[in-house]
Amino acid sequence: SKMVEYEGKKELLITQLHLLTGIEEERIALINPNLEKIEYLVIDESIDNRAELKALDFGMKAIDAKIKAEKTWWIPKVQAMTSLSYMGFYNTNLSSSKELMPGTGAKLDYDLTNLNLLPIFQAGIGFKWDVFDGNEGKHEIEKAKIDREILESKKTDAERKLQLNLANNQTNYNIANAQVDLKATAKKIAKNALTQAEKEFRYGLIKSTQLIEAENDLENAELEYQTAVFNQRRAAIELMKSTQNLNAEKL
Repeated sequence: SKMVEYEGKKELLITQLHLLTGIEEERIALINPNLEKIEYLVIDESIDNRAELKALDFGMKAIDAKIKAEKTWWIPKVQAMTSLSYMGFYNTNLSSSKELMPGTGAKLDYDLTNLNLLPIFQAGIGFKWDVFDGNEGKHEIEKAKIDREILESKKTDAERKLQLNLANNQTNYNIANAQVDLKATAKKIAKNALTQAEKEFRYGLIKSTQLIEAENDLENAELEYQTAVFNQRRAAIELMKSTQNLNAEKL
């Protein structure tokens, strides 16, 4: 019954992994992983790399730039302009009332569709100077300062929460490591107990039910050990995430 339940859950897991990754089910079925502990040490215990804090820092830098810009409202705005045009004739007709040469009958009659004679280049600089803006610049500065104070408050709150999260995950990681060591010792004891029970059963010192109990104890100890290793890996990953230091190489 347990083997049938195990095979059913294994097939379901393979299907889920196939849907999530796109890897063929046959290839996933060949994977036979051995769970091992993840050894991870937080060297500097820093949360400075967290994306949340970096985003708030960039926000404050943007507000500082805005404050600096608003303080210079009285500086004139300068705008440069250039243009290029031509002097000439467009859709024009040139004609004469008299003959160009007496006795020839030839008169001037010429249509000028587009004749450019002289290029004209212009360049200039324009100034816009707000002598009085109705204290609008001052109000914008005050508003920007308030926005910066809000971001500073958010950053302080975020740092406190992230530091607490780091400490909590570090504690969970230490507990998980201790649990792995404890369950490894329990598994060793159960294995020695089964070896002793097999010898005693061989010489008729114990009943078969006692031997089965020893086998079940070792099975449960092995399962608890594997579960402890799994939980330790989860705790290590959460600790890596606390310092924004999660990458595949450490796994």
